[in-house]
Amino acid sequence: MNALLCFHFWNTSVEIIICEFFIRFLSFVLLFLEKVGILNLEGGSVNETPIVRIQRASIKNFRNVESGDIRFPCNYGEDIFAPKADVLGIYGQNGSGKTTFIDALEILKTLLSGQKVGAELSDCISYGQEKAELQFEFSILKLNEGNVVYKRRLIYSAVLSKDAIDETVKCATTRTDSAKTAWMKPIFACTHQSEDAVFSPQVRLESLFGSKQNAKINELRVIKLLCQKEHRSFLFSPEFLKMLHDVAQEHDDKVEPLFELSNFANTSFFVILNRNNGLISLDAAIPVNFRTETAGGTFALPIDQPVTIPNRFLEIIQQVIATISTVLCEIVPGAQLSLVELGMELMENGEQGTKIQLARELSCANGKLHLLPLKYESEGIKKIISVLHLLIAAYNSPSITLAIDELDSGIYEYLLGELLRI
Repeated sequence: MNALLCFHFWNTSVEIIICEFFIRFLSFVLLFLEKVGILNLEGGSVNETPIVRIQRASIKNFRNVESGDIRFPCNYGEDIFAPKADVLGIYGQNGSGKTTFIDALEILKTLLSGQKVGAELSDCISYGQEKAELQFEFSILKLNEGNVVYKRRLIYSAVLSKDAIDETVKCATTRTDSAKTAWMKPIFACTHQSEDAVFSPQVRLESLFGSKQNAKINELRVIKLLCQKEHRSFLFSPEFLKMLHDVAQEHDDKVEPLFELSNFANTSFFVILNRNNGLISLDAAIPVNFRTETAGGTFALPIDQPVTIPNRFLEIIQQVIATISTVLCEIVPGAQLSLVELGMELMENGEQGTKIQLARELSCANGKLHLLPLKYESEGIKKIISVLHLLIAAYNSPSITLAIDELDSGIYEYLLGELLRI
């Protein structure tokens, strides 16, 4: 069995490097993937990017849910753009659609990230229906030194059929330096009714890429067909965003929302599915979900034996484990974690690596420190370790959306309350 580990770095000015590598319990196999970053993060500070929040969600004919609507707590406030975090808990009987909604959020993250939808599109559609519909409303707040630059209301709709994904993005932008009234209008729409049509409105297509028969339009048609074949979003695909970035003007309120949603999905939107906890249940590894100012993603550490990691990732892992340990001690007294370094080792690809193992520190009666492998800890503690860093990040940033399926599973009620109090 392989455990997935991926880092997403977003502090580069033009390029976002996405590294994915798989842990095999006797060795590390490294696979490096470089993707072109579309959004310049203005020096790399995540705090300078707009605050993006999901306000409402609606799903129809998606898996076992015929129709459902959810308003997030921020949507009930007097100011839906208020930059403060909140918590939404969904409870109900088995089969009522709780996990289905989390799956819908996972599909949303996948589409906005420009990645392939993992499941077959037909598996997302309720039995006897021809299509499933997902609609999400967002608020986007841009601040500059505490002052509001602009506010956006944005609606993203995706219609999933058996062989295509049709998308529509509507947006209304209000700028503080303009007295114009903002109206919700479609800024991009992509359907698959015609092979020749790329996206609408046609006026925007021609203003950005020229007439119907030039090389750029033909390239866009190829990208659209490729995305359809691979079950990816066309509007948020890296290929389309790269072309859009090259031709769009700066501060274009009809174009910037696509980059803001893409950046949100890649840096501030996390969905933890219950099935991802299988490694913990099997006592194989702990998938640690994390998010720092410079990187985010998941790394998995074997529970019962050491593993060798590249030295360039060691500092990030040390930082994440130290943060988790500090907060964990406040929730569970004495639950001090230690990332034990067991020496240097030359890796299979010739790179310098460090052998590490995650353990819990225990004080013996004689005052000596004893290290206990995490395989002897309860499943609940392991699950808390897995999600704690993202809970800390969500507390410190209102732009982070963190969805966890069955958070209460395997965790004592008191500890669950302490987690939510974070």
